[in-house]
Amino acid sequence: VGVGISNTLPDSDIVVINYDILDRHLPALLAKGFDMCVVDECHYIKNQKTKRYKAVASLVKSIQKKVFLSGTPVPNRPIEGYPIFNLLAPDTFRSFMGYAKRYCDAYQTRWGWDFSGASNLAELQSILRENIMIRRLKADVLTELPSKVRQVIVLPTNGLKEVIEAEADQVEMLEASIAEARSRVDALVENDDPQAYKEAVAHLHALEGALFSEMSRIRHETALAKTPYIVEHVTGLMEECAKIVVMAHHHDVVDAIADGLKEFGVVTYTGRDSMTRKDQAVHSFMNDEGTRVFIGSIQAAGVGLTLTSASTVVFAELDWVPGNMSQAEDRLHRIGQKDSVLVQHVVIDGSLDAKMAKTIMGKQAVL
Repeated sequence: VGVGISNTLPDSDIVVINYDILDRHLPALLAKGFDMCVVDECHYIKNQKTKRYKAVASLVKSIQKKVFLSGTPVPNRPIEGYPIFNLLAPDTFRSFMGYAKRYCDAYQTRWGWDFSGASNLAELQSILRENIMIRRLKADVLTELPSKVRQVIVLPTNGLKEVIEAEADQVEMLEASIAEARSRVDALVENDDPQAYKEAVAHLHALEGALFSEMSRIRHETALAKTPYIVEHVTGLMEECAKIVVMAHHHDVVDAIADGLKEFGVVTYTGRDSMTRKDQAVHSFMNDEGTRVFIGSIQAAGVGLTLTSASTVVFAELDWVPGNMSQAEDRLHRIGQKDSVLVQHVVIDGSLDAKMAKTIMGKQAVL
């Protein structure tokens, strides 16, 4: 029996509940004394500081049998797996710092520990398989499912030369400011003025935040500027493909691409759409021969959908999180797919996205 937002916990042997209201019903769930807990999409509890993680942790610690399910248990880097692994095998994954040093290539910087790396992955996988992980590759259980091929399509700057140069100049200026601020922090490490050091660190963090915001703004502008080239590229692919999926991030980018490809029969799927419109878009793309292009936002269309009527997906924009990209790719690469899935990241030569695409594909290999 499912639990609604305002409902009390039902008196039943099986209870289905979502993460958002779990903490509200936690006392009643703990009192029930369940024999098993199944945690679906367990990558949603990768942050130990969140309310949902704490609620799940409290629940599963009182239950002997637990099953965690996920298509991407580690969306970005190995450190994100520790909270999940610790809940399933606390005796094996007892020490956070031990795990971080061994498998995340952790090292200490002037600003604290860096856990963003990856190391000894073969050993980690072996330990996971021996203790808690039953991994089912699509190639193992779906022998009829063909492979997935990734490509980075680097377009010449053409009419975007000024945009790319402005992008590079702005990022270079911010990076120079950050380097200068970092040097000031280094110079104050041994200084007897803790207030000056604190202010220097705060200034450095503010500049790093500004760099991220500026990079996001610049990437948005570049994405809008390159939409005619995306349209041209997809139009060329339409000569050989019956249907194509295009993934983007910003709504105005989705709209611009949709307008440029409307002659092929386009549907869009974004977070601003109602569930009815979303369902209609997927149904039309999957069943109507006249609907040849599906354009979705990576976040909204990246999970839970089946888009196997196409075998080519073009990313007009990229996501910072490699796991989100992999999930979006797998809307095509799933049961029902009869062809090899071609994944294309279309970027402009010299742009931030061109650099990001190579980094993202490298991280996908690590994951």
